[in-house]
Order: sequence, then structure tokens, then C-alpha cells
Amino acid sequence: MLCVEISHSKRRAKKHFYSRFKLRKIDELISLDELERSIKQYYIQGSFVEDKKHLGIEGPRYRIFIKKNDKLIIIIIEKTKDCLLPITVWFKSLR
Repeated sequence: MLCVEISHSKRRAKKHFYSRFKLRKIDELISLDELERSIKQYYIQGSFVEDKKHLGIEGPRYRIFIKKNDKLIIIIIEKTKDCLLPITVWFKSLR
């Protein structure tokens, strides 16, 4: 079965992702729980783009785009043997 859970086993990667989530004020747009649910939902739906420029260490990397109000949240995830590993996140304005 295809694993679509968010991996929290890699502490360094989790810390990096969470620091970007807070530093870039993504938490003012979306909660971490909602973001993780959205990542899983978009991945299951196939709503992602392979990031061929930045190869992953354990598997392919993908970009997921989530529209929230007037912002576009961009998340980089890596598909590992353990599941989905969030790498980084940022947003840009749609205005």
C-alpha cells in the first residue's frame, strides 16, 4: 500500500521544516495540522509537480501548491521509504 503519512522520524528535517513554517509566518495563514492534512490530500490526488532541479536524498522531491486566501503556499516534500517528508515551505502573494 502507498504510504501517504507525514514522516516525523527525521528530527533534523522536521526541525528545518518547522523553523521555516514559523520564520516565514506560514502559521498565520494555516495551522500545521491543516497544512499536513492538505499535503496528504494533494499528494493522494496527484496535485503536485516533480522537482527535477532539486533531487532528494532518499527519493523524488515534489512541489505542492496550496491556495489560501490571496496567498500561494509552496511546499517541498520528499517521498521516502518511510512516507512523505516535508522539506521546506514558503508563500507568495497572488495579487
